[in-house]
Amino acid sequence: MPPQDSHICIWDCAPGVDLSASKFSNPQARHFFLVRTADLEPFLASHPWAEGNIILKPAKHAVIAAYLTSVIRPDTEILSLKEDRDAMLQSLLHANLRLQEYDSQRTKFLARIAHDFRSPLTALAGFCGLLTDGHLGNLSDRQMEVLILSRNCLKRLTRMTNSLFEFSISGERDLIVKFEKNDILATIEQSVSEMESQAEEKGIKLAIGSLVPTSKDLHFDPSQVEQVLVNLLDNACKATPAKGSIAVFGYPFFWERRFLAGGGQDRDRRANRGTEPNSYRIDIHDSGPGIAPDQMKDIFEEYTSYFKGQERPSGGLGLAISRMIIQRHKGHIWAESRPGGATFSFVIPFMNPAKVYPDRDLNAALSATNSNGLRD
Repeated sequence: MPPQDSHICIWDCAPGVDLSASKFSNPQARHFFLVRTADLEPFLASHPWAEGNIILKPAKHAVIAAYLTSVIRPDTEILSLKEDRDAMLQSLLHANLRLQEYDSQRTKFLARIAHDFRSPLTALAGFCGLLTDGHLGNLSDRQMEVLILSRNCLKRLTRMTNSLFEFSISGERDLIVKFEKNDILATIEQSVSEMESQAEEKGIKLAIGSLVPTSKDLHFDPSQVEQVLVNLLDNACKATPAKGSIAVFGYPFFWERRFLAGGGQDRDRRANRGTEPNSYRIDIHDSGPGIAPDQMKDIFEEYTSYFKGQERPSGGLGLAISRMIIQRHKGHIWAESRPGGATFSFVIPFMNPAKVYPDRDLNAALSATNSNGLRD
């Protein structure tokens, strides 16, 4: 029987020890039990109320002291813990505000850099134009070929810089989309032609698999959709090993919006004659390593990049910018991993936004109705 004024009681338990309720008559005392591992199961079976207050033997004095210190805290220490918790919470809130401030500064810095890049790029493109047009003298065929390649690279870099600028300020200003009736097949062919030299340098076969024309009008901004195609083809070139292949396909497609929010797998309704296509779909297949399942959900996030061993390289800002552009066209973009590579796809709906929103500011209307997750 422990003394009545005891506050902490440690019982050295052995098989057959009597731990009747009368031994715990002091409600102010805390009881702890030393039990051997081999006797733990039968001890808990006969004394289930002791669970949580058991110390396994053999236990050194330092272990017992550390355990008791961790479970027995005076009121002053509990109060101190609450104060520490409140201080930590305040620190976390302060850190979160600072991170938001840093993110805003980073975004503004990117916008300034992208804006400053545009002037020299425009000048360089103008100089290349003077040379290729013959205003500064005759050029050999080889010189003309190199200049044309340089001009195409400058055009691509300028488009990327403009997209980066628009992406950096997307939370503060709407991206202007010039919706006009355009030829999607010509846009695809131009994008593939622009990326052929990059694919050839790596020994990759880049080809158009098939392009199915559409009888419906498609309204889109050709420069922005071309940027999406170039970004996706550039990503495919990075992922595809030497002597690999990339193929581009385009065709009318029935877009089930509620299903494509999670991807495009097994939702192709081309074989269903009762469903009329309501969009145009573009697929880019590559023979790279595919996409790991744990990377799929983040592949269109900004600054996402994968360079882990033999895994697929991807991302940067290119895919995030592509998603922003396609969402502005009220379409959808997604990626799928398949045996022997990966497929990046997007759809643009058959709709004329100027007619859908005749009495409202077009870009404001699109911004208000965009609920795909990326802030516009």
